[in-house]
Amino acid sequence: MTQRDVVIWGGGCGGAAAALQSARSGAVTTLLTPGPWLGGMVSAAGVCAPDGHELSCWQTGLWGAFLRQLELEEATGLDHNWV
Repeated sequence: MTQRDVVIWGGGCGGAAAALQSARSGAVTTLLTPGPWLGGMVSAAGVCAPDGHELSCWQTGLWGAFLRQLELEEATGLDHNWV
């Protein structure tokens, strides 16, 4: 079994932010969520759909860092105007 420093239950906005900051601080972190996606009700309701235009408004913070990483990991980048 792998040793963990921090285990976070809940992939809502708070849990995801806590896991990200924990990992950034160097802790071996595991994020567990009962649902099929991160973001909790914000994601479930489709309130924050990452269509690529958010970076013009949110250059800093966790959301901007998430979108920049998403752009790096998606082979085709973010599909603008898909919503």
